[in-house]
Amino acid sequence: MSRGAARDVRVEVAPGSIGVKFDPDYNGNAAVVKRFVTLPSGQDSPLKRHVSSGWVLIEINDTNVSKMKHKDVLRLIKSSLNHRRTLIFRESSVHYAQHDAKGGAARKTDTVNLDIEVTQFRLNRNGSKQFGEYEVLCTLKKRNVAKNKLLQWAVWQRYSRFQILHKSLTAQYGYQMKDSKFPPKRTFGSLAPDFMEQRRRALDLYMHYITQIRNVTEFNKEHLSSKDLRKFIDYDEGLKKLGVSNIVVEPGGKPTSELRTVSGEWNGTNLKLFAFTMAIFLPGIDYSTLGWIKPRNNKQILLGIGIFLLFAVSLASAICAPLAFAIWLYGIATVAYRANNRIEEIGGFSYDIRGKRVNR
Repeated sequence: MSRGAARDVRVEVAPGSIGVKFDPDYNGNAAVVKRFVTLPSGQDSPLKRHVSSGWVLIEINDTNVSKMKHKDVLRLIKSSLNHRRTLIFRESSVHYAQHDAKGGAARKTDTVNLDIEVTQFRLNRNGSKQFGEYEVLCTLKKRNVAKNKLLQWAVWQRYSRFQILHKSLTAQYGYQMKDSKFPPKRTFGSLAPDFMEQRRRALDLYMHYITQIRNVTEFNKEHLSSKDLRKFIDYDEGLKKLGVSNIVVEPGGKPTSELRTVSGEWNGTNLKLFAFTMAIFLPGIDYSTLGWIKPRNNKQILLGIGIFLLFAVSLASAICAPLAFAIWLYGIATVAYRANNRIEEIGGFSYDIRGKRVNR
């Protein structure tokens, strides 16, 4: 057994069963160690000394299986049963962080900028009562330019707080939580070190799952993100300690998830005026203009092109000219509302005709 990259383990396995039950990851891919089983010979799994529950099998004999469908990975394991194999496992937190950074997560949004890991556990005491706590490590995916260090903070939470959060997320996000695997409650032996480590891994996997739900960590979108998750990770206090006072939103050139450690916000008034001009002279292109701002909304871009083509065709026909006129009037009447919604969606603000700031 040898170690390559940080938290990767390479294991040489003899022909025969490896004594492991696997689950798919939250995308239905790869093979995640669920539990170890006794070999037909009565011996423990040869992998038990090297990896733990929750670790991800990423390579079999130089074949990368991290993005392979789970059933295909199992088929490959079975086909190599009579041969000596080299297996590489990766700790779940590293696997999901790297996989998501490359855009591989099915539920990943364009603006995910926060990683949440459950890294360790400890026993604590309140008077005569002993209880367990788990460290929740939060990492912004941008570096602090001034200090050249990762933007990280940590909080300690009890299992009961995770339970409360899970109920809240299930109520808010419904079907998007159906594949989440929240570790069940245990009445006896919940403070045993082996069990707490097993629960830590399960909670770590769970937190990686929920951060891939659309908008859940986009805390600048208060009506879409999870307020309870924000409180759970102590988001505002964490940013305050790091000296991050504002999120700067830049149109066009960079996605709105780019965080800076300097004050400032994006005023979208100019975009609003430009969209209004497009609505007057090129109906439909105002939709595409608003959709083009990163993170791009491709559906809105295509809708705008479709409206423009319909307007052009209708205008060319005397019979359909009233339809073209109706499209033109509707576009002008609604462009301010649509522009405000888009600006709010990407975290900016604008001013109305009275000079009053619009940021609902």
